[in-house]
Amino acid sequence: MAAITLNGIRKSYGPHTVVENLSIDVNRGEFLTLLGPSGCGKSTILRMIAGLDSPTDGGILFDGQRVNDVDPARRNVAMVFQSYALYPHMTVRQNLEYPLRKRGVPKARRAGLVDDVAAILRIGPLLERRSSQLSGGQQQRVALGRAMIRDPAVFLFDEPLSNLDATLRAHMRAEIIRLHLRLGKTMVYVTHDQIEAMTMSTRIAVLDGGRLLQLGTPDEVYARPATRFVAGFVGTPRMNFIPGALVQGDAGCVFRADGLTLDVPVPSLAPSGRQVVAGIRPQDLLPAEGGLPGRVTLLESTGQEVLVTAALGSQEVVMRLEDANGLRVGDTVGLAPRPGKLHLFDAESGERVGP
Repeated sequence: MAAITLNGIRKSYGPHTVVENLSIDVNRGEFLTLLGPSGCGKSTILRMIAGLDSPTDGGILFDGQRVNDVDPARRNVAMVFQSYALYPHMTVRQNLEYPLRKRGVPKARRAGLVDDVAAILRIGPLLERRSSQLSGGQQQRVALGRAMIRDPAVFLFDEPLSNLDATLRAHMRAEIIRLHLRLGKTMVYVTHDQIEAMTMSTRIAVLDGGRLLQLGTPDEVYARPATRFVAGFVGTPRMNFIPGALVQGDAGCVFRADGLTLDVPVPSLAPSGRQVVAGIRPQDLLPAEGGLPGRVTLLESTGQEVLVTAALGSQEVVMRLEDANGLRVGDTVGLAPRPGKLHLFDAESGERVGP
């Protein structure tokens, strides 16, 4: 395994900058996920780590050694792609053996390594089938096996589950988690799917517009998002946002919006009148007698929970409840955030301001 350092990385194509001043230390054996929307630069970062692209500025280091000018073949990394990148005319065994043959590994040794990898990934019965005859999930296992068999220092994953249906994605997430636990190798994973990031990662780097917005554990990113963008991108259903202002109250500042007041003291956030956006996650917004009056506009049952959409002034907000508690569309219900679960972001910059 290897530690990776990205030191002030910038990548531009002509006048267009896709990655701006990125610095991240990836620890040995860590599973780091680069999370963000399409076009935020995450796949470009992965390609620069692999050596398939070169940074315009900045340094890439493996175990403290600069590798900017090191050929991809000599970086000892293995990359798993969204498209699987298997040879359709070859059998599974031949696909797995291919990187070993290129390195001159003797035939008997190749056979043993293929059998070992096939046993780990449970693809032994598929070894003599052509890759073109496999399902998407089977092809992804073979792609993982071809990366594993090289015994690289670093695994790189470029949205490897995007082509799979929801059931297979969940299954393959578990496979990759088990693989990381078994091998203990450094892994960098790119996705726009926050569920993948939350369930698989040691840490998450949230990106937008080529910039790093937050780096932390899944719990840190979820519980204390650094910006409004992070708060809205991480979490399902997405966080409710209500624009308003901080005003002076009896116990310090309180949040007021659209004629409504959330009686949640937020001291030391002067000046009064500062324009902010309050964020409340759906599971942290509860029915409460005497709470802010909301009119129920939609009920969505998933079987395990009910999503209740309610009009709160000019805003619509969503509550996530275990059951509807007799609520019907058109009912008026009091709404209140759980204590300590209100997030506040500056209205202009989007930066977190408290509490």
